[in-house]
Amino acid sequence: MDYYEEEKININGWAGGNAANNLKDLLIARFASDSVRDVWYGNYLNCQQGIMKSVEEYNNCFKKFHKKVNLNNSTSAANTIRQFLSGLNPAIAPLVYASGLANLDVAVNTAKSIKAGYKIIQRNVQQ
Repeated sequence: MDYYEEEKININGWAGGNAANNLKDLLIARFASDSVRDVWYGNYLNCQQGIMKSVEEYNNCFKKFHKKVNLNNSTSAANTIRQFLSGLNPAIAPLVYASGLANLDVAVNTAKSIKAGYKIIQRNVQQ
């Protein structure tokens, strides 16, 4: 309870927004051990879309792990995009990369569009 008393003036809510001002991220930053953070980082680096996950499923997994390892939003957008692309299905990753990406949301939407295009082509070929 002492920690809360010390920090309550800086806290503006439970979660969301700026990691420096929400209780959930402050508690994680204060109490998560190095070994727990190492596991989170390993999960982040090993997050893969594979062939069975949709882009949306991969994106949800990626963002969950990214948020855990990037509490203070210190990772550049370029590095976040690189990591996202490294786990993306290899059949679409080069096309997403070549489209010139400004941020993670653009990368995700581009990947979804390319995947949808592949599905349309596959449906047309099967007919």
